[in-house]
Amino acid sequence: MLLQDLLEARGMAVQFIAGDFTVLDAISLMAEGKISALIVAHDDQPIGIFTERDLMRCHVNHGDRPISQVMVQQVMTNKLFIAECTEEISKVMPVMLQMDIRHLPVAKDGRIVGIIPLRELVQHHVSSLDAELRYLQDYIADLQEAGLD
Repeated sequence: MLLQDLLEARGMAVQFIAGDFTVLDAISLMAEGKISALIVAHDDQPIGIFTERDLMRCHVNHGDRPISQVMVQQVMTNKLFIAECTEEISKVMPVMLQMDIRHLPVAKDGRIVGIIPLRELVQHHVSSLDAELRYLQDYIADLQEAGLD
C-alpha cells in the first residue's frame, strides 16, 4: 500500500505554522486541531517540524521562561525526513523506526500534503499481517480438507 492510499483514507490534512510564532500558539493550534505535529514553514517552504516531543524539550531547555515567550523556531526539529506519497508504507516504516521519527511528512508534487504518525503506519501493518494470517489459515484448512478426500 502506498502512503497516498493511507492519506486518502484518513484525509489529507496538514497544519503549518511560522517559526516566529510562540510555542503557546503552536500548542493551541495542535489542541484545536487534535493533532500532534505541525510543519514549520518560512515563505511556504518547510523548515522544520514541531511535535509533542519538541514541547517536552522546550520545557526542559526553557523551563524558566513562559511558553508564550519561546519561539517555535527555537525548539522545533530542524531535520525533516519527507516521504513522497508514492512510497510504499513497508519501505518508510523501517526508516522511521531507525531514525526515531514519530511523524512523517508526506509530499505530493513537491508540497507537503499530510503528516502520518508512526502509530497509524504500525496499525496498518498489523491489520495487513492479520489479514494475511487469516488467509494462510484458510489456505491450510483447505489443504487439510483436500488431503482427507
